[in-house]
Amino acid sequence: ALIDWNKLGLELVATVSDGITALDQIKKLEPDIVITDIRMPGHDGIELIKQTRTLGLDVDFIIISGYQHFDYAHTAIKYDVKDYLLKPLKQDEINDVLKKMVNRYNEESERMVVHSRILEQSKVDRKLIKETFTNKLFNDSSSIESLDEHEVYRAYHLQFERNQYRLICVKPDINYKSGSEDVLNLLLKKTKDIVDRTLSPYVGEILWYELFGYLYILINYDKEDYKDIRSGLLLIINEVNALRDLFKNVTVTASMSSEFDRLEDFNTHYEVSRLRILDKILSSTSRIIDTNMHINQVDIYDYFSKDDKNHFINIIRELNVKQFKKEVRNWTSTINLSRDISGSAYFLLAENLLQLVIETLLRFELIDEELIQS
Repeated sequence: ALIDWNKLGLELVATVSDGITALDQIKKLEPDIVITDIRMPGHDGIELIKQTRTLGLDVDFIIISGYQHFDYAHTAIKYDVKDYLLKPLKQDEINDVLKKMVNRYNEESERMVVHSRILEQSKVDRKLIKETFTNKLFNDSSSIESLDEHEVYRAYHLQFERNQYRLICVKPDINYKSGSEDVLNLLLKKTKDIVDRTLSPYVGEILWYELFGYLYILINYDKEDYKDIRSGLLLIINEVNALRDLFKNVTVTASMSSEFDRLEDFNTHYEVSRLRILDKILSSTSRIIDTNMHINQVDIYDYFSKDDKNHFINIIRELNVKQFKKEVRNWTSTINLSRDISGSAYFLLAENLLQLVIETLLRFELIDEELIQS
């Protein structure tokens, strides 16, 4: 045989005798290489190449031409023909041309693999850099609050190109009795997917931070897109609530800060957003809490006085669980009568009561300290 297909690592998929059939086979088989004569019945070689290029098929052509048709071969060059050979064909010549083409394919394939790896690594690197910036922003904003947007880009490759920022906090909840850690993590992941899909069309950079089941999202956006973003939050709440088929008694609350135009103002808005979403404990869930609303400052000791503490200590000492529950219900009912109490104050009161329980149990040696530490 003129061509050693196996040695070259090539497969001969079709042999035809006219241009029309050749074009049909090219459409059907989408080969890498086509060896064609200039003169053929139906479509000649030039027309076959033109038709193939019109179809947008990625095919490399080798043209075979007699001396008298040399001008045709030159015309075909403009259609990106890879090589042309003169009749009569020589075995070593056609095999050498095909071998070079195979080598080029292999080199291109290797380059694509390397390029793909570089792209994947760059995605990983960018993700790590973004996570580093996000952790600093939420945990130690003082280390970056002096940076302007251009310095952030140079240091972290984050493009805060739009004119406004807002901080969004989303808190999905399920029935605590069915809320294993795996279930909660799955709910957070699905919530994040919904948020990303809903808000991405309206924002530039978007940063994520998860803390104790709260999902914080910093968005950079154009001011004219605010209405779409707020509408998007309502869609997010509705979609998370629609997960009831997967999660029993799922509810969601979203808090959104007022807008700010400098990263150095982030910490103030983060604190307000964090405190405001705690107000969900005092209101119906599945809603948006607007952090432009005033946050009342309440002295928790108005609701957890020295007398209250002593009363609880006596009940705890007796290990009277039934009485303890009753007194907690009475205490919270009294607190609920206040219009000034905020969700954050509620949580602080709960922390104080929990701390009192632990201290009392340890003080009167009603529990082992190692158990508390574990």
